[in-house]
Amino acid sequence: MPKKRLPVHTTVHKKYSKKWIGYLAILINVIAWGVAPILIKSGLNEIPAEVFLFYRFLIASILALPSIFILKKAWKHALIPKNAFTLTWIGLLAHPITLLVLFEGVVYTTSTASTIIASAVPIMIAFGSAMFFHERFKKIQIIGICIATGATILFSLITPQEKNALHPLYGNFLVIVHNVLWAASVLVMKKYAHAFHPFVMSVVGWIAGIFMCAGIVAIRSPQWFNISLLLEHPQAVWSIVYMAIFGSMIAYTAYQVAQQYLSATETSIFSYLTPIIAVPLSVIVLHESLTGMMILTMSGILGGVAVAEIGKMRKR
Repeated sequence: MPKKRLPVHTTVHKKYSKKWIGYLAILINVIAWGVAPILIKSGLNEIPAEVFLFYRFLIASILALPSIFILKKAWKHALIPKNAFTLTWIGLLAHPITLLVLFEGVVYTTSTASTIIASAVPIMIAFGSAMFFHERFKKIQIIGICIATGATILFSLITPQEKNALHPLYGNFLVIVHNVLWAASVLVMKKYAHAFHPFVMSVVGWIAGIFMCAGIVAIRSPQWFNISLLLEHPQAVWSIVYMAIFGSMIAYTAYQVAQQYLSATETSIFSYLTPIIAVPLSVIVLHESLTGMMILTMSGILGGVAVAEIGKMRKR
């Protein structure tokens, strides 16, 4: 007697019945990254961006070594030459390249500004989805995108100069470039989310980051390979450790897990929640200023993103 075939919608329902896993993963990601901006800013006040990232990737990779034995099949699949090449270029884009641009931007602008501008990433993802996946926008989405884009540009122009943010306009520009790079990374990772284990995908990116950042450190500031010099800056050390564990191992992996259960749009919409944690901490801990106009434009960015993303979800 022939086996009864399950209808296609059964498989689809099974996938979406586990969406709570994706939402939990992306919430963990948001909390971890919500605390990150003040730690990154305080760490970058003491050491160069490439040094920060070199040690961050190094610590995270060392902590990830047990995965070689725990995830044998996943690593065996990843180390096939063709797959290794794919994972390496994705990892380079998503980790060292994107983060070096972001961290350089944070050096020149405020933690508040970098957080708010980075929250506009979903708009970049929306543009990318339209260009490469031929997604169409509803009128409400276009309105939200226009509001968020205009507010982002205005916010970038009005960020005040402060003690640890001497060139905010240049720094904000770099954060916007980071947004473009990260949006590209999200779309690429989404394409390969079901081909590779999420943790393995992250680890390959960290390892690629070690080599890239080590090369930059060797050229620009080789003295930072001296661990004793690094230990003279405890604030930077604590920031690196936090970002290695929570920013890399937990947050990035959580994001990869979320990609398996949620759409690129659903994962990106949560990024606008990060400022709710990050901005108050920046004002309280780093004593950064927050003017009325900044609050107004910040509301425009977050509101525009929310309108655009909610409009897209209603389309389904």
